[in-house]
Amino acid sequence: MNLGIVLAQDYYAAALAERDKVVRAGAKRDRRTAEIKAKDCVSLLADEFKGRGVSSVRIVTDAVRRAIDSPRELGQVVLLRLSSPEGKDSPPLVAEAVARKVLTTVVLSGGRGFDGRTISPINEAEIRAAYREYRGADVSFVVSSPFSELYPEQESAARDLLLRLGARGVWCSSEVSSIPSVLDRESTAILSAAASKVVAGVEKTVARIFSRRHRSPKVFFGRNNGTVASAAYAKRYPLETYWSLEGSGISGASSLSGAPRLVAAGRERNRVWFGGASGGLPIMREIAYIRGTLVHVPSPLLAELTSSTPEALSKSLYAMFSDLVGTSKSIAVGPLKEEGFPMAVQRVEGSEAAAAVGAAMAGISLDLSIAKPKGYDEAKARAELRQLAASRLSFMGARRPTIKLAGVVVEPGYNMPEGSMRLSVRGTARAG
Repeated sequence: MNLGIVLAQDYYAAALAERDKVVRAGAKRDRRTAEIKAKDCVSLLADEFKGRGVSSVRIVTDAVRRAIDSPRELGQVVLLRLSSPEGKDSPPLVAEAVARKVLTTVVLSGGRGFDGRTISPINEAEIRAAYREYRGADVSFVVSSPFSELYPEQESAARDLLLRLGARGVWCSSEVSSIPSVLDRESTAILSAAASKVVAGVEKTVARIFSRRHRSPKVFFGRNNGTVASAAYAKRYPLETYWSLEGSGISGASSLSGAPRLVAAGRERNRVWFGGASGGLPIMREIAYIRGTLVHVPSPLLAELTSSTPEALSKSLYAMFSDLVGTSKSIAVGPLKEEGFPMAVQRVEGSEAAAAVGAAMAGISLDLSIAKPKGYDEAKARAELRQLAASRLSFMGARRPTIKLAGVVVEPGYNMPEGSMRLSVRGTARAG
């Protein structure tokens, strides 16, 4: 049996599922600490699984979002940017409040230019000196360099050296994001390193609660797309849990309502969000209101607040999502009963626990892409991507016999040097 639990700032929820059937689900308003709420999530369904094995616990939490919005719990990060002498004056593209609280930037020799030329070879002595100066028990390192998505060898060499020196956590910008812009990839890596500590803390809390019951189920985290991944993967890619309440809530509402295609809407304090779903999984074109401002989120990480939402746009949301998912049906998701959505909302029984339901019943999915420079052998690149995807799915906690990979799609590299190519593949599996 799978136990899905929601640890949100304002409430907690739990759902128990066996295969494709929800056994029980419930939610309660609560603003206490995550540890107390986690205990109560387990107690909420204790009668249901007493004497029966819980094989996995799937955690949906807004802890990473809250930590980034108010960076008190983030870990310290040292950015080693391999771009000297040319790239020393470009600041990291992260919020000033986050940068001021957690980030130290050191520019070192290295990097490649747009045309593939080497700016400078890396200098191991510089890396060793930076590690000696900034190392610490709670310090993570991020290595970034221009065009490392096409040429990652310098980042990999610096990472390997840092690990040999004793660094506990090292992130490379080329490994955590496929965004062409070096500053966007760098920001993804910085926030991943800083937020890893938050995910680790939630995992430790839940594992401790179950250890007191002499159980050790596998721990997964809900992701932005309504699926789950192992705790180890979530600690490496914590930003994939940033919108997990929404993603898991949409897929959970789809399961509860029995509707294969729907629109989901919900409100958390001063934020209203909407999303579409198809086949029970969210369509990742979230649109949200944050403090009265429209936010379009093509990527969960770098959402930018635009301007105050025009009244006409509010009125058009219903039509936008009706076109997106092919139906006018909408489901309310979340713990609060709210009025005033720009569209008619139907609330289904159990919708308050929808995110827990979605996590309890979710599988694993992966959309992975890599870029290769001009002249790279395409057949070799295809094989490398498929091997990487299978390895990544295993890291995510997939049951190996259930791994399925779609065909590899090859396209010209967008916003990259001429002749570059991007290869993409989608994989799915059952979580186990």
